[in-house]
Amino acid sequence: MQVAFQRYDRTFLMAAIETPGQKLERFLLRAEMQQKELAAQLGVEPSYISRMVNDRIGWVHGRYFGKIATILRLSDAEIAELNPAAVINAPLTDAERRGWTLPPEVEPEIPDMLLEAAQLYGHGKNAPLAERRWLLELSDLDFREEPESPEDWLAIYVRLSKLIDPK
Repeated sequence: MQVAFQRYDRTFLMAAIETPGQKLERFLLRAEMQQKELAAQLGVEPSYISRMVNDRIGWVHGRYFGKIATILRLSDAEIAELNPAAVINAPLTDAERRGWTLPPEVEPEIPDMLLEAAQLYGHGKNAPLAERRWLLELSDLDFREEPESPEDWLAIYVRLSKLIDPK
């Protein structure tokens, strides 16, 4: 039995792999930008960009990579493909490291008397009382005895507004 080995043309294989310079050229075309325009934005000579495109200077790990990526609006995936070290991932929380998934935070229910206080007194110097951030903050407080009237809620708001400013 005779086995035939197919010989691959080296230029064919090389053409299938895109060099960093060719990628830069493709990104320039996509951005509809010329080499001299990129050079002007980077503050370098146009010949420097030409050497990058011709793979004489490595741009992927060079000092201009971040600026080039920003100017040419490269996606996160493109940046990661070109230079994985340039991608910064947010650190995981303790729960994520342990593999836990947390349920979404449920907003507290706003008591009727607090809503009434917001309607009656949430204007003028007490206008923030009617803002959602204050309603949620006051609703989330743990009381020994929950305020019973709109006036009680106003008194609590007045005291707390001197100490905190909820976000």
